[in-house]
Amino acid sequence: MSADLTVGPYVGLRPYEVDEADLFFGRKTETQDLTSLALGNRLVVVYGHSGSGKTSLLRAGFIAGLRTDESSVLPIGRAVHTSAFPTASAPDYNPFTYALLSSWAPHLPAHAIRGLTIHEFLHGLDAEHDRYGAALPLVAVIDQFEEVFGDTPLWSVQRMEFIEELALAMRRVDRMHLLISMNESALGELLPHEARLSGGDRSYYRVLPLERDAALEAVTEPLAATGRSFAPGVAEELIDRLRTTPIIDALGYEWTKVEGAVEPANLQVVCSALWRGLPDGVTTITQRHVEAYADVEATLGSLCAEAVADVARLEGISESVLWDWLADTLITDLGTRGTAYEGRGTTGGLPHSVARAFEKRWILRSEKRLGSVWFELQHDGLIGPIQRRGRPTGVVHVLDSTDRTASTLLRMAETALAEGMFSLAQQYATDAVAGSADDVLTLAEAHSLLGEIFLQQAQDATGDRAEQLFREAAEHYAAAMELYQARDNTTAVARVLAVLGRLERIRGHMAEALDLLQSALERRRGDPDLYVELAQVSEASGQHLAALGHYSKALDLASENIDALVGRGAVYAERGDAAAALADLEKAIRLEPGTALRPDVVHTRRRAIALLEAAS
Repeated sequence: MSADLTVGPYVGLRPYEVDEADLFFGRKTETQDLTSLALGNRLVVVYGHSGSGKTSLLRAGFIAGLRTDESSVLPIGRAVHTSAFPTASAPDYNPFTYALLSSWAPHLPAHAIRGLTIHEFLHGLDAEHDRYGAALPLVAVIDQFEEVFGDTPLWSVQRMEFIEELALAMRRVDRMHLLISMNESALGELLPHEARLSGGDRSYYRVLPLERDAALEAVTEPLAATGRSFAPGVAEELIDRLRTTPIIDALGYEWTKVEGAVEPANLQVVCSALWRGLPDGVTTITQRHVEAYADVEATLGSLCAEAVADVARLEGISESVLWDWLADTLITDLGTRGTAYEGRGTTGGLPHSVARAFEKRWILRSEKRLGSVWFELQHDGLIGPIQRRGRPTGVVHVLDSTDRTASTLLRMAETALAEGMFSLAQQYATDAVAGSADDVLTLAEAHSLLGEIFLQQAQDATGDRAEQLFREAAEHYAAAMELYQARDNTTAVARVLAVLGRLERIRGHMAEALDLLQSALERRRGDPDLYVELAQVSEASGQHLAALGHYSKALDLASENIDALVGRGAVYAERGDAAAALADLEKAIRLEPGTALRPDVVHTRRRAIALLEAAS
């Protein structure tokens, strides 16, 4: 069945339906990959952040594309009703099971489902067979599985019973292939149960934003049956607009952020607005139409304003408070997306329900990190509208000129560098140098930071470009060291000498690196990191005995220095002492388990184990 084009070829924020497969483009590879995984594994977990297009991929891609001669498929299921479970008293049936079976069998009356277990329901289905008489795989999908792990403690027992029921069904109905789709932030909740659900036969599939070519297909192909099309180059320009966001930071600096991919929900919102705005009779969509009806920031601004108004009514909080909360809590001084932590009682100072309400309206998305929930804006395009407090035009609030001191610029530069924004960091730091002529310490720190900015870029560059960046880094570090020496700041001088030594080591100038590090060590004898740097230079120069001594000295000063343990382990392995090498590596792994995944650690462990096996 074809989709109803009277409402347009784009679906906006709602997901695509199965019968809208002829409008669903840009996910051909994902559909094929997911189909192969689903038929080859008992359990597939489909995950991604909210707004990434998981439900649309499952419905209009995966389900719509399944061939009837290779599988039978149930309707998309949900384990929680859209309305909340009653909380006054517990029913005499499992509400999760009831909700799931109701969505898998919408034609059955409630009394026929209530009290059934999942495996009883599945055993009651007639198996379909291929032409050779073999039973076809039964594909079952549960969408938005994160709902099962909701915050309501009342249903904790029923929740566990439901998961056990699902696991039992997987064991007893061996033709069942289960797809679970869920928000990426809730994956940690599923991990303790996945082995029981799959019996070990499982796979994960992450749904990512649309790459440029896929996004272009999602924009242009749905128009095929409408009699309209884009003029040459116009759709490409629209995609580039969707990938580009103008940013104004707290100091009034303006810059542009370009993403590599396009969020599907963002694309649908803008294209739906474009379609609704087109005058009757238009057959060719021009750049003028895009500028008039597909303004990315204006469209997202309207979406945000509607969400703020809805949440204000829902939560009884004024719109101005909500705008301030979004701007102050979720936008950094750089004008980029920040994060807000879901604490014990509040998120960013407001009740948790506020953040959750904005998440449901596609303004925020959540992510679970180490057991904690963090929120951020769904898209960079929401930053401008929030900074303007929902007004279509207006001046973004920036810091007063008296706040734009060299120290403030330096802090902004450090933040930009931490986020990998080298050009912006360089601009801030350069302005800090210009504004700190009377503050020697800030001037020295600004030169030192510029050195680090150039050094980090140099390590990713090649040829003449790399050499130029290394020279600029060295010049700024030298300027910083001269200023520190004028203030007789021995510690800072040693720090800069050590960095210059690292710079020369990276460039392959081992003799110069050794001299600089020795000079630094004369000023800071108790610094274990300096001994590690010296050891790395000695090791790179083939002086393994000297490297061993330097690593050991570092460990005398700091017995839990991971780099020293890993480095000394590598030297021991090089010298054929496998037992000592493994002892150092195992200690490092005990201190920091993630160390086991480091490529140098993996290589050294394999080498040491091979030495032990050869000796035996």
